Amino acid sequence: METNKPRGPSSIQDVLRNVLRDAGISSRGTKFDRIHSLWKEVAGPTVAGHARPVRLHRRALIVEVDSSTYLYELKRQRGERYRGQINDRLGSVAIDRIVFKLKG
Repeated sequence: METNKPRGPSSIQDVLRNVLRDAGISSRGTKFDRIHSLWKEVAGPTVAGHARPVRLHRRALIVEVDSSTYLYELKRQRGERYRGQINDRLGSVAIDRIVFKLKG
């Protein structure tokens, strides 16, 4: 008889996602999960490597940036392009603004 043994350590995020899915609470993941995935697509690999969404609070996407150079550039752009593309792909206005902050 084959058992489903874990293949290794799982992240807390993965465990919670599975628990919520099994409980029928979320069939498509959380809104933040979808936004997080879309961030990598719309920001591109270079920016996504330096700036990462950490939470969604009252329709403001909080993004931590690992360097002051990227922080400056992203704040100058105000994230409007990223916000618009994410909202378009979600099919609704989930993000009103993006707040960039230095990681630390």
